[in-house]
Amino acid sequence: MFQIKVIAIGLKILGPDHVRAAIKDMRDAMNISKMLVGFDLVNEEDFNPPIKDFLALLFEEAKTGPLPLVFHAGESVDASNENLYDAVLLGTKRIGHGFNLAMHPHL
Repeated sequence: MFQIKVIAIGLKILGPDHVRAAIKDMRDAMNISKMLVGFDLVNEEDFNPPIKDFLALLFEEAKTGPLPLVFHAGESVDASNENLYDAVLLGTKRIGHGFNLAMHPHL
């Protein structure tokens, strides 16, 4: 026997309105299915808005009910990328990738 779990996503490149709608859709789906287990903000990290640009929206959404966050974070060549730190501070349940190439020059 196996189970399938789904992580809903919001595309950072499409902005706050898209992310807000994606969170609403995820919550609606979680009311009818146990397959949805979290919400992620995705897009290439070095050329798209960072997680911190969505903090106000995420905090606002968390007030209306549970918001299980999981993040792709750290897939970057920019040493100043703070997405890993932000993901941890937001209590993420999972971090996809979780490395920063700028911190590992031998890679």
